[in-house]
Amino acid sequence: MFKGLAILLVVVGHLNTGSFIHNLIYSFHLPAFIFVSGIFFKERKNIKEFFQKDLKSLIILFLFFAIIWLIFDYVQRYAMFTLLGADKPMQIVTYLKNSAVALLLGNANITGVSFGPVWYLVMIALIRAIYYALNKLIKGKKIICVSIISIICYIIGAFALNGVSNMPYYFASALTGLIFFHIGRLFKTKTKTAENIKPVTATIGALILTVVLGVLVWFTESTNLGNNAYDVPVAVLPVALIGIALLVCTSIVLTKVKIFTKFLSYLGENSLSIMGWHSEIRIVTLFAVSLIGVDNKIIKLIIVLLATLLLCVPFNKITNLLIKVINHKKE
Repeated sequence: MFKGLAILLVVVGHLNTGSFIHNLIYSFHLPAFIFVSGIFFKERKNIKEFFQKDLKSLIILFLFFAIIWLIFDYVQRYAMFTLLGADKPMQIVTYLKNSAVALLLGNANITGVSFGPVWYLVMIALIRAIYYALNKLIKGKKIICVSIISIICYIIGAFALNGVSNMPYYFASALTGLIFFHIGRLFKTKTKTAENIKPVTATIGALILTVVLGVLVWFTESTNLGNNAYDVPVAVLPVALIGIALLVCTSIVLTKVKIFTKFLSYLGENSLSIMGWHSEIRIVTLFAVSLIGVDNKIIKLIIVLLATLLLCVPFNKITNLLIKVINHKKE
């Protein structure tokens, strides 16, 4: 449910929703993904097991989705240049070289190409690697030490490196995001307590948190973890935590409605796949809707959102098949 809501916000956040809604979603949707990834973090016996179970699939999925996006993005830009007179895309040889370097260094910003939304897979892989190393290196009082290190990394990432987006493997963003991973790990022991919250209490909490979040985002403006750019760095952590709490409360409320439970559970189970496919599908869908002549902004957003999620379904099957091959699982 929680992951389903988070990926739904990712898709909505990439639509033309207006600056306030955009800033509202961006203030916590990716921290929420990092948070839930921390909840499911498991100790591994050695680095080989860690790579096999925690990193391998992320790396392969990143390369798979990034290459697809690079091809799609270049074709799209070339088509816009040819048909609409938009800016001319870089020469194909230069583009291929820049793409290769970007893939090697794990950051599209370094060479001026784009990975689309799948840059997140690089960052979360790096966060997992850092967290695994911390847990292996620190002996005794692990929780306290890792908490202190996570806070220091957050301060470095959000303050000292604010606006720095071209470090290999999105290192600056990973430093900022590590704290959310650690908080998720700590929250793991409290999940049963959260599940016992009554729907009425969760509903009231969700309403209060929505108002508080809206007010804070109104004053703090833009937050972008992908670019590691924050208008008000000191607000990044508290605002994101309020947004995560809002998602927790909303998840509790929606568990009582079966249609939402099935829908959001499906989105959650296929969140990485939707992360990888939805932007290409969204762009094509938006183009098709524009050809039809739908002018009403709200209607257009609803049509594009529903069509994007629906068209992701067959592509999710491709991703699931790829994951089975990666993990050597048989039907």
